Amino acid sequence: MPLALYVMNVGQGQCVVLINSNPASLRAAIVDAGTDGRQLAKWLKNVGVRQIPAVVLTHNHDDHIRGATDLVEAFAGKVGKIYYVIDQPPTKIPIWLPIQQWLEKEKIAAAVKVCPEDTAGPTHGKALLPRGLDGFQLYCVYPTEIELAGVAVAAPLLGTHPGANNPNAASAILRLVRSADPDKSVALLGGDMTFRGWQRLHERNCDLASEVLVVPHHGSGKGATAAFGPHHLAQAVKPEYALFSVGTDNNYGHPAAEVVKELRVAGARVLCTQITPQCHANPASLPGGVAPDPANPKLASGGVPCAGTIMVKVPDAGAVDVVRLSDHQNAVDSLTKAPVCTLCRR
Repeated sequence: MPLALYVMNVGQGQCVVLINSNPASLRAAIVDAGTDGRQLAKWLKNVGVRQIPAVVLTHNHDDHIRGATDLVEAFAGKVGKIYYVIDQPPTKIPIWLPIQQWLEKEKIAAAVKVCPEDTAGPTHGKALLPRGLDGFQLYCVYPTEIELAGVAVAAPLLGTHPGANNPNAASAILRLVRSADPDKSVALLGGDMTFRGWQRLHERNCDLASEVLVVPHHGSGKGATAAFGPHHLAQAVKPEYALFSVGTDNNYGHPAAEVVKELRVAGARVLCTQITPQCHANPASLPGGVAPDPANPKLASGGVPCAGTIMVKVPDAGAVDVVRLSDHQNAVDSLTKAPVCTLCRR
């Protein structure tokens, strides 16, 4: 059965939802929970989701984990595993005690570290969905236990490594695959991983090619080096679609023009979750919505959605299909062109 992949419109944050298509038993795997768990839970229930076999938290930054608490409360007893990383001292991790409380009160079935084992050669990664999701599987390929320790506690690592004491450098990287073809990535979910982390994967001969790339760190160009930067990542992945989770009028410069450019050069169609300064000189001045779709959730507390949540249909075989791709493009093209580097226009 096909799978639906949603890059949710959560403003300046990230939440990716994978939902199977069996109407008799709709289940969702969540990768990061954004900042508004109540709205996320409400939408999941509205579309018919009743079970959450896995919530994967790629790292412990607020814009990726804050929504987890309300999400778990709303689905208490119907959540399988919470996958986490220890990327800083536990006293600084906001969900450290809540996870223990969820276990004690049986709101979740288990709490598990997301990291795969260290092996001498490349592997598919660590499988995160014990029963799969109707013919699909989610693997974690980075960081391994040793690599995580190298970041979290400044332990020495051989070769290229992302650097110590930076949760972004310990962010999990996930592969969505069809269970029957685990060698081929349908989607690569990059969390907030730094370029040096991607370089380390590349040097380990991990195959990064994927049809869909949820662009790491909201399209940030920070941390790029001559040895590995936006060009190298784009050429290693060569995605058909590059999806950015960004907030309207964010002050981080996301997405970086160089990242957008290199993904386009690699042949990707580029979409984001909201209108940003890349599309319009003053996004906040726009009216209440551009090409809205009532069927799609709007989880951002402010700002103006473009195509809003991006939905990708992933069939059992064949190419993926981005829903409302034309609507997204038309919405941006209908804007007054501003003297800035645009994101979606070619």
